[in-house]
Amino acid sequence: MTVDDAHPFFECAEPLMLVSHAGDTASGASSGSMTAYRRAAELGFRAFQVDVVAAPDDTLLSMHAVFGRKRGFLSGTLADTRELAGADVPTLSELFAEFPEARWNIELKSVQCEDALVALIERYPHRERLCVSAPFHTRVLRRLRRRFPDLATNASLLEGALIGFDLVFWRRRAAQGVQLFAPIARGWVIRRNVQRGVAVHVWTVNDAAAARAFRAAGATGLVVDDYAAVAPALRESP
Repeated sequence: MTVDDAHPFFECAEPLMLVSHAGDTASGASSGSMTAYRRAAELGFRAFQVDVVAAPDDTLLSMHAVFGRKRGFLSGTLADTRELAGADVPTLSELFAEFPEARWNIELKSVQCEDALVALIERYPHRERLCVSAPFHTRVLRRLRRRFPDLATNASLLEGALIGFDLVFWRRRAAQGVQLFAPIARGWVIRRNVQRGVAVHVWTVNDAAAARAFRAAGATGLVVDDYAAVAPALRESP
């Protein structure tokens, strides 16, 4: 895949696009917190992954790995939600305002997020900087693609997320990217997707040897927690 082939979200002048996995947590900041995102930006990240849940008041709240806790975030006020989640937990709108030049891989954790995300995308002036992931919600992704033809999306589980192959036959592949789970990502799968024009980001990668291997295999990006462990390996000559 060349820069000319890629959706603008996936364009990268470096050997690989590094995406911060819910902010920098290597130094102890809570995943998905504003502190974690600020630390990631200070380290040099310009692309961020953010999990969002539907909070009250038509708000999307950054909350990583919330399975089993979503129900408590769907009632009350935004202030009530923040008391449960922590004051340092930002809304997606606050993240956009804090990092106006950043690119965002937005992962929806429930179908309740759809309407709020649609409203936010419609207002956002730089749609080319957004990519939506919804591993468990293929129908939501397909509705978003119809509504926003210029929006980047990653494949759902049925469309090949994790393993790189569709589990259900589709007449047309609409996802511009696929996120492969690092422990089972294989070089030939990465190369096959890239040859088809699909950007491949591998997650979560936090050691130099793995970063080198995925770079050599042709991955176009890595989702990482520990910038210090990965970045030096990517600056080496291939």
